[in-house]
Amino acid sequence: MDGFKRPILPLNLINPFDNFGFKWYGLVDSGADSCLFNKGICDVTKHNLKADGVKSVISTGISGKDIPTWQHTFVIQLLHPKTNISIWESPQSLINCVDHNEIPLLLGVTNFLKYFNITLDYSKEETILTW
Repeated sequence: MDGFKRPILPLNLINPFDNFGFKWYGLVDSGADSCLFNKGICDVTKHNLKADGVKSVISTGISGKDIPTWQHTFVIQLLHPKTNISIWESPQSLINCVDHNEIPLLLGVTNFLKYFNITLDYSKEETILTW
């Protein structure tokens, strides 16, 4: 890495169709309208990224470039950073997913951040969420 501290949160990502969950880390991205997951997350949670009937949408990246995405249903659990016990759970949400692993899991406003008050304390290397 480049030595910068980033607001990373421990999560459990659940495929609600079979309740299969997988622990992952997400990057808080207050500039993202919605969450964005990579192909690896779909693979691990047994979502077939481009299956028949999966809705495909065009998302826009920070550079203004169009990004093809496929929407899959997830439940996101926020885990306590020391115990890995679930302390909050989202409703089922359609999450945009990309067909590569070149980005981290991004936690955007619509599917995640809108539920919280968030404080980023870079001097203490803390991300504080209240709800």
